[in-house]
Formats: sequence, structure tokens, C-alpha cells
Amino acid sequence: ISDASHTFAAGDKVVIAGASAFNGFTSAELNGTFTIASVVAGTSFSFTVTPGGVVTTGTGGGGTVTRAATNT
Repeated sequence: ISDASHTFAAGDKVVIAGASAFNGFTSAELNGTFTIASVVAGTSFSFTVTPGGVVTTGTGGGGTVTRAATNT
């Protein structure tokens, strides 16, 4: 996820909400609590979605996606 204002580090938890289906992933797979797998140059972060869609990278997910840090 591209987000220049995030302060996440690998291992942190993030809650994703409002994402719509794309690239073979359902909205149910994309919305939830995830563990940050990596941070790239402080401007984006990644997490693993399972069971996984047909494409692992891409642009999409909707215009009202939100993210929040969590301690759980």
C-alpha cells in the first residue's frame, strides 16, 4: 500500500477497511487485520493476503480504503 504518511515498521499490525475486490482478491480477503511484512523507503508497506488472488501486485481496491494501526 502506498502511504507516505504511515509510521509502520515490519511486524506492526494494520487494520484495512473499505477495500473493494480487485486482481482476483475478494473484499473479504482485503479487509481485516494484517501484519506488516515490509516497509519500502518509508512511503509504502506490504502485507500478505490469504488465501490469495490470482495477481500479487497491482493498483486498485477502491477510493475509500482506510488503514489504522492496532495493538492486537
